[in-house]
Amino acid sequence: MSLSQAAEPTAKEAVEAPTPQSGASRLRGGPTALVAALLAAWLLPLVTHALRVDWVLLPVAVLATAGLVRGGRTLLDRLVLALGFLYSALIVAGLLFSAWPWGLQPVAVAGFGFTALVVTYAVTGRRPTLPRRFDLGDAAVLTGTAVVAAVTLAPLLHRDLARRLGMFIHVVDFSRHLMMYDVIRLTGGYMFLHPKAALAVGGDGFLTYPQAAHFLAAVTENFLVSGTATGPATRWAADFVWLVAATYIGMALAVLWAVRHVAGRTAGWLALPLYGLGTAYFAFGDPITIFDRGYVQELPALAAIALLVAVLRRPLGPPREQVVLVGLLLAVVSMAYYLFLPVAAALTVAWLIVYRRTVLRIWRFTLVVAVLSLAAAAVIPIGNRAASPGVVLLQGGQVTPVDRGVVAAIALVALAGSLVLAARRSAAGRLGVVAVVVQAGFVVAVYTYQHLHRGHDYFGIKSLHEAMVVVTVLAGTAVHLLRPVLAPGGTGRPLLTRRPLVAAPLALSVLALTAAPLLAFGGEYRTSPGPGWWYLRGHTEQESKAARTTLALYRAYPASDGRTTVVLAGSEWQRYLATLYMGVLTHQYPGSAKFTDGILPWVHGPHRVPEVEQRLAETARDGTPVRAVASDPAILDDLHRIAASLPAGRVEVVDLRGVG
Repeated sequence: MSLSQAAEPTAKEAVEAPTPQSGASRLRGGPTALVAALLAAWLLPLVTHALRVDWVLLPVAVLATAGLVRGGRTLLDRLVLALGFLYSALIVAGLLFSAWPWGLQPVAVAGFGFTALVVTYAVTGRRPTLPRRFDLGDAAVLTGTAVVAAVTLAPLLHRDLARRLGMFIHVVDFSRHLMMYDVIRLTGGYMFLHPKAALAVGGDGFLTYPQAAHFLAAVTENFLVSGTATGPATRWAADFVWLVAATYIGMALAVLWAVRHVAGRTAGWLALPLYGLGTAYFAFGDPITIFDRGYVQELPALAAIALLVAVLRRPLGPPREQVVLVGLLLAVVSMAYYLFLPVAAALTVAWLIVYRRTVLRIWRFTLVVAVLSLAAAAVIPIGNRAASPGVVLLQGGQVTPVDRGVVAAIALVALAGSLVLAARRSAAGRLGVVAVVVQAGFVVAVYTYQHLHRGHDYFGIKSLHEAMVVVTVLAGTAVHLLRPVLAPGGTGRPLLTRRPLVAAPLALSVLALTAAPLLAFGGEYRTSPGPGWWYLRGHTEQESKAARTTLALYRAYPASDGRTTVVLAGSEWQRYLATLYMGVLTHQYPGSAKFTDGILPWVHGPHRVPEVEQRLAETARDGTPVRAVASDPAILDDLHRIAASLPAGRVEVVDLRGVG
């Protein structure tokens, strides 16, 4: 079976599909038009940069990419695929941007990107085209995405910066993600390609950490502010929260679109219950904990997984377009969070086997893409080769448990739908079965390994994060379970139009099936609110004293002057978090991380003041200037005594009560 056969276009769709341009038409204007387009590719970024509206280039790039793409038949299809192509290519091209002399400067990045688009248009002979079709499935996907966006953004909109940070500041990993995003902007690229500069302001344990999510946020921020200057930390830290929220919404869009793609072109209103399932799960179920617990690094990887499963399960029409997208998505999964790579790689191999005839017809092209994709995908795993996977999988961390019963139930729905198709000798059905089995096997393998070696279940829960996306996408196959009940006869025509007398009860049945997941995941009747309601009500927001202390100190001392700020006011958690986040905001993370490593609240518990003061003195003796902050008079007296016993200027004592 070929890729074009797998897409199963109807006769009407084949007529409406854009026809390839002839050699004469595609070269209309000749070399002059090409030169003009190449000049425009650089002139537009120069103009927007001069006007400080570089953000305009982001939607322009999406539309230009959508005009080039030929997979999909509706406008939403093209836009989602364009986002997949564009941001995947940006993450991979970041390897180049990190090495060239212009860094992440918006004019250089946009100029290069638009030049690549112009060249691709010229080589393929395509002209910008966008379909006008917009159907029920598109409306359902956008409605579901709007619901997820409303849940994600509502708690952030009415809070000030301190309270917004208070929703994430209690998650220690969030400080590290904020730091990596800042360091990438400061150094002009991936940290592992700027080790010396990155080590000066970042932690040495994060040079080769998967940084695709942080890179995306850094590049986007540069376009939003029209430059690479970091500016006040209150600006870029606030923007980071919004960018992470936008990434979660984008991931939900990818998942809902993937459900629609898997359900098929003729699903129509039969797929509404499946859109309801995806919307409810990602708005009110466990997936939202990926956002509110600050797992920034996972979001682009999960979005890529959703698109990858969708196009592997139901390939795009143009074979070369399919191969390029699969190659880019595989690279992104690895560069964003390579824990998810084994499942993605296994499914890609299965797709290559099932569709080997079509792939072999373009084997040279496929081989080139495969080599480039594997090279990009290998960067982060090779960079972390010193960290044994067997040891890493046993480590612990802050993570919210996932309801495995819900994941298993959705997986059974996906498996049942795939088996129905497989029984009809459908290649797509066989791939769906393989995907569910491989994903389940991976989760079981991780948990079994952790159990046998008495490790923590941290990465077991992370493997369930991937499973939540994979099985939700494949639940789109359940439309084949609904069809015999709601549209019997095999005609594909809705029963609503063929039997008007049963229209009302049937419509109510579909509505009930669509609304049922919303009640299941977010209903008020639950013993305890679901994760989405918990987040909406602000229960994930912690006491924001640490955030308020951090912001007050930053506003008083925006320039670190090379000093590490150490906070000795409030509870042990307030001291720990305020010290850590001040290090991030003032670009002094190495010093703050070194100090806080000795006062970990979950390890050392309540620490005695003399122990903290001793660590403070040791830090100052190491040659690191310190700004010690306290509010208790007795502690302030001790700090002044310690400062007097050390070389002049090593310790600056600040009374927090005098900081506005």
